Amino acid sequence: MSYLDSYVAVSAGVNTSVTIPMAGIKGVIIRNESPLDIRIQADGVGGTPSIAADWADYIPIPSRGFNGNLHFFPSSQLTIQNAPSSQLAVVPVGIHESTPQGYPMRLGRLSNQGNLVGTQALNQMFPFTNCGGSSVAYAAGTGKTPFLTGFDLTSSTIAGNVSRVLTVTGLRDGSLSYQLVATTSGLIFEKTFASPQPGVLSGTIGFTVPNFGTTVDMNIYGYIQ
Repeated sequence: MSYLDSYVAVSAGVNTSVTIPMAGIKGVIIRNESPLDIRIQADGVGGTPSIAADWADYIPIPSRGFNGNLHFFPSSQLTIQNAPSSQLAVVPVGIHESTPQGYPMRLGRLSNQGNLVGTQALNQMFPFTNCGGSSVAYAAGTGKTPFLTGFDLTSSTIAGNVSRVLTVTGLRDGSLSYQLVATTSGLIFEKTFASPQPGVLSGTIGFTVPNFGTTVDMNIYGYIQ
């Protein structure tokens, strides 16, 4: 069975909702074409997933409990510039259709800034070498927002097992902390976020990297727009 897509206009800080078919649905693809991060609640379904601005995600819907209502809670803060629209596209996926793969994914819409036309910023790697016991960061610049998609750390061998805490600051929703454990083989730690973590407009995302008494290298993954 085919279902019609729904389009929902969104505004900063204004909650809205849409009703989709209850029968024969196993999930929905939601494309966030707005400049706002969106939190989602499906009636009768646990959890409140979020979709960052300019991203799309697939949300499974259980066969029981869902009453057809999807509620959207847009953030009150603009997170990207030059968004192509201020709407969400809601695409129902029928139970006999293939389960969508590769989500969440970046939309990569075209943007127009003055006379320059191109795609939205792509994910980048920001490398830092021998940064143990120091602070590292990447700044967005005036009028732009940094986004964090992941990071990894590696170290050379150490004398014994060591546990330290790494802190991430400058995120819109507050700081994050991670327990890192290095063994005699060294440190290997990787973190990938399911949805990009936005910083603040014109802000900087920073990391306090612990000292393990040896060389620590770090790669930060994200983008600025």
